[in-house]
Amino acid sequence: MANGQPPISGYSDAGHLQPIVNTVSGYDPTNPYVNRDPRFYASIYYNGAIRYLNKPTGTTVQTYEGGTEGLNRTTITHTQTGYYLRKFNDYRSTKTTNYDGYNRIFRLAELYMNFAEAAYEAGDPDTEVNIGGNMSFSARDAVNAIRERAGMPDLPSGLSKSDFETRYRNERKIEFAFEGKRFFDVRRWKTLDSFKVITGMDIKMSGTTATYQRFNFDDRVTTTDKYLLYPLERSEVTKMLNYTGQNWQNSGW
Repeated sequence: MANGQPPISGYSDAGHLQPIVNTVSGYDPTNPYVNRDPRFYASIYYNGAIRYLNKPTGTTVQTYEGGTEGLNRTTITHTQTGYYLRKFNDYRSTKTTNYDGYNRIFRLAELYMNFAEAAYEAGDPDTEVNIGGNMSFSARDAVNAIRERAGMPDLPSGLSKSDFETRYRNERKIEFAFEGKRFFDVRRWKTLDSFKVITGMDIKMSGTTATYQRFNFDDRVTTTDKYLLYPLERSEVTKMLNYTGQNWQNSGW
């Protein structure tokens, strides 16, 4: 949320359909897209979002059932989740015209975030690390530099290493959404089994009143430790087996 608090603290059911609302966050399940982290609005088209923000007039995105961009799980031309990708999208792009341009593969934000991860893993979130000359920086300083650029409040000082890790990993998820880093992050952290459940948002309109209901997709099946590593090429494994008598294949393959 815009005040720096996570909107939910967990779920009361295995399917993640019943969120436990963090009451101090200001999150409203009946109006879930207000007062969010600014990066939410920059990354995602949601129901009620305005497209063409830098034109005199905008178009309201309608992801509710029956809306112009409404949820329709039987066609690939409409959202399957209740959301669309906004990051990387130029407002002028259409089905036949591409103005999206080039993407940055490595951003300054990643330098800050990689430093933060190394710093807190080696010590704690608030220990200052000399980065050259008379300059020093802590893991929390690095994360706050990214948050301040986005218009978000700083992380509080005094977080335990475990609590900071939770906030840091969430920060990477938000900052690098759709940039291809999540695939490797959850494997590096060995947290694949925490992301088995996938949900979408089904919205129904009654007059001007929207009703929001989460729904489940099939669980991910690539969440066991087997998928922490790629399989080695079979021909190479066979060579090593012939040379050494040992099976060099990664576990599970």
